[in-house]
Amino acid sequence: VGGSVSGLATGESVVLQNNGADSQTQSTNGNFVFSKQADGSSYAVTIATQPASQTCSVNDGSGSLAGADVSKVLVSCVNNQYTVGGLLSGLVAGDTVVLQNNNGDDLPLTADGAFTFATAVGSGDAYAVAILSQSGGLSETCIVSNGSGTIGASNVDNVSVICCLLYTSDAAD
Repeated sequence: VGGSVSGLATGESVVLQNNGADSQTQSTNGNFVFSKQADGSSYAVTIATQPASQTCSVNDGSGSLAGADVSKVLVSCVNNQYTVGGLLSGLVAGDTVVLQNNNGDDLPLTADGAFTFATAVGSGDAYAVAILSQSGGLSETCIVSNGSGTIGASNVDNVSVICCLLYTSDAAD
């Protein structure tokens, strides 16, 4: 009984089992084969241990041996997806700030508080939060801190957007 692994990220590994035993650790994409078993016996390939930042699934992983080797088991791995968000503070009532993540996923905000972008980002992928636009003219400015990095194995919730009123002194005073 065997098949192939695809989508496994560099540095990751997945542990496969056949019939709850015969563990095999795969650290690369490609073919795998379990120990031989008797003709007519059942097989059930499962994931015993998922990679740290990915989720793998098994297709065509069960059946019975019928006079030939099985090589059709497919293990497909994809990066886990996590959200990007944080906290907006200081926005003047009635104003709007529009944030973007990775040059898209526009997120208009009209009040202070927590925010989360709608589109999740894969583990190991970059995120970059920026201000697309803001109302309030020249009297208010907003800045982003902790707005870029690489997604690890959890949601990002520490992006900070701080808005401040700008004051100018009157030269006549």
